Amino acid sequence: MYDFEPEEASCWRLKGQGNANAVFAYASGKEHHVLRVRKEKLPENTHPETSEALAGLEKKVWEGVITDWGSGGAAQDQYENKVLRPLLGAECFHRGEYVRLPVDFAATLARTYGLQLSQDAWIAPDHTVFCPQPSQEPGPRSRTLSCAMPTICLELKPKCGFLPTSPCIHPGHSIKRRVPRFQLHQQLKLAQGKAENRSSYNPLDLFSGDSLKMHEALNDLLTCPQNNLRLFVDGEPIAQHRLEQKLVEVSSPHGGLDWVLSTITAILLQTGVLIKVLGVQKLDTYDVEGIKVLVDSLLAEASKASAGSSAQPSGPGKADSCTDTTKPPQSTSEAPLHEAQREALKPLLQLDSAAAFQAVRDYLTAVTAKDLSIMITFRRSSRHTGSDDSAVRHTAQMEVRDPEAHVLTDGGHETEYMVALVDLDIKPLKKIYEHWKLDRDIMWMVADDPVASEVL
Repeated sequence: MYDFEPEEASCWRLKGQGNANAVFAYASGKEHHVLRVRKEKLPENTHPETSEALAGLEKKVWEGVITDWGSGGAAQDQYENKVLRPLLGAECFHRGEYVRLPVDFAATLARTYGLQLSQDAWIAPDHTVFCPQPSQEPGPRSRTLSCAMPTICLELKPKCGFLPTSPCIHPGHSIKRRVPRFQLHQQLKLAQGKAENRSSYNPLDLFSGDSLKMHEALNDLLTCPQNNLRLFVDGEPIAQHRLEQKLVEVSSPHGGLDWVLSTITAILLQTGVLIKVLGVQKLDTYDVEGIKVLVDSLLAEASKASAGSSAQPSGPGKADSCTDTTKPPQSTSEAPLHEAQREALKPLLQLDSAAAFQAVRDYLTAVTAKDLSIMITFRRSSRHTGSDDSAVRHTAQMEVRDPEAHVLTDGGHETEYMVALVDLDIKPLKKIYEHWKLDRDIMWMVADDPVASEVL
C-alpha cells in the first residue's frame, strides 16, 4: 500500500502525538489511513539485574496470554485481541496492520520532526474523517451524507472515572477516596509549574451517565483542554489555543457549542463506550499501593528461586517487608507500612501464583483503560427529516434514527457519527513503579500544602 523508502518520508506529515506514539498522515490525504509510530524508549537508569528480573516476571505475568515478546507488534496484537477486545467490545476497535519501518525511513521521519522514533508502527484507519469508499471496518465508515458542515472529530482522554475503595490504601491517603485522581494530579502539576491553570474537569461527571453532568464535564475540558482534548476539522488538527474558536466557527450555523457538546454527550450515551471503559478501569481493585507491594513480593520470590533457596512460602510474600509512602524516606529504606495496610495486604500476599499474576494483569489492563483516548467523529447532514426545525435540542431529545449506520436526528437534521478507541498500548510492568512514585508525590504534596487540601 505504501512505500517506506527514505525519500518517501516527506510524504508523511505529523498529525498528532502523545507520550507513547506519534501519528502521521499521508500528505495526499486520499488514502484515509494514518501511520502510528511508537516512540523510542529513553535509556533507563535501572540496574541491569533489576531490568532482567522485571522482564522475567513480566513474561510470567502474561504467560498463556502473550506468547511472542520478540520484535514486532505480536505482543500488542495479542494483548488487544485476547484481553481488550473481549472487555471493550469489537465495535470501537479498528485495529491496524503492523509494519516494521526501515531504519532510514524512521530516522528521516524522526529527524524531520525532532522526535525519537522506533521502527514499530501500525497503518490504521484515520478516525478523524469518514471514508468515502466501502470498508470492512465496523461502523459508518462507508456511509455518505450530503453534509451541511465540516467533519468534526474530538479526541478526548476521559481519565479515571471512579474513586478507589481498596483497603490497601494508607489511612493517611483518604483524600484519594473522595477526590478524583485527575484533580489531585492537576494540583501537583500546578505546584511543580507544569500547568498554568487548574482544569475544573471532573471525570466522575463524564462517566456518570447523567447528560447534564456529562455536558458540563465536556465544557470544562473545552475550557482547559491541556493534552486531554484535541480537535480535528475535516481531518486537519487544530491548535489548542484555537480549539474553542474553531468549534464556534464551524458549528455556529447549527446551534454552536451547545449543539456540539449535546451531540457528543448523546453519542457517548448511545454507544455505551464509557460504561465499558469504566468496567475495565475498575479491574484495579487493589490500587497501586497494593499492587506495588505484590510485585515487590513476586520479585523477591523470583530472586530466592533463582538463588536456589529452599524456602517455599505459601504466597508471594509477607506484608511486613513492605514500605510506607506517607513520608519521604530519611534514608535508602522506607518506613514500615501502617498496621491497617499490613492487615489489608495479607489476603493479597497469600494468593497463589496464578491469582497473583491475574491481579497484576488486571491492574495493567485497568491502566490501559485509564490512559486510552476516545475519538468521536461526526458531521451534520443537509438532509431535513421534516421534524422539529429548532436549531438546538437538548441531549435527551436527540433520537437514534439508524443504530446500524450510527445516525442521530436533532432539529430535523441527521448527524452521522463514529467512535473509536485508540492509545491501547500494553503497559510494561515497570510502569507500576512509576505510578507508585507519582502517587507518593501527590500524597506528599497534599500533606505538605494545606491550601491544596482545602482547594481539593
